Amino acid sequence: MPTMKPALFLGLLGLATLGYGQNLLLNPGFEAVPDNSQGQGYLPNDWITISSSPDTYTNDGSYGLAPTAFGNFTGITAHSGNAWVAGWSAGPEAFGQTLAAPLTGNQTYTLSGWLHQAVRGDLDNPGGYQISLLNSSDSSFVVLTNLGDTVSVAQGWRFYSSTFVAPSNTANFDTVVFSPTTAGGGSYPGIDDVSLTPVPEPASIGAITIGLAVLARRRRK
Repeated sequence: MPTMKPALFLGLLGLATLGYGQNLLLNPGFEAVPDNSQGQGYLPNDWITISSSPDTYTNDGSYGLAPTAFGNFTGITAHSGNAWVAGWSAGPEAFGQTLAAPLTGNQTYTLSGWLHQAVRGDLDNPGGYQISLLNSSDSSFVVLTNLGDTVSVAQGWRFYSSTFVAPSNTANFDTVVFSPTTAGGGSYPGIDDVSLTPVPEPASIGAITIGLAVLARRRRK
């Protein structure tokens, strides 16, 4: 069997080391919960309250709120699994997660997730989330991008994705924050299956693609 050239091996190792394609958020589907607490203001494992009291919903009401609570999501189930989170724009009910390591300055990232508009009349308005980085030591923050806005309830869960370049001073920020926004009226967007991943530079992708193609030809021979 042909051996992989050192340069190609190091290139692939480099992509793995940089975490390309790896979700940097823990518990991205909100499925892991600490106990069976029920009510408002509870969040799943690894997620923290930034302001006010964002809520967790579970299909069976086993943690946080049931979809029927206050008529907010009656008839709705999670995009996948059993749980999702929602924040009210008027709070704003912001939540987030402490990053295992700071984002890399000037690196391109993709933030994505599934959103669902609330069904209660006064909350049935388009909304989304502003994504920021927070320095928990001095409360300074920098806005990264926006995710949303949601559309009518009839659309169900809808996928949104946004790509951004991290600012050069990201080493000062340790927490990623999701702050609910509204396009008019109060909104309370449900969010599920979120992802934050580094995007490889085009040159890196090209070099690896060429290297894999060469390796494949050699194996065929």
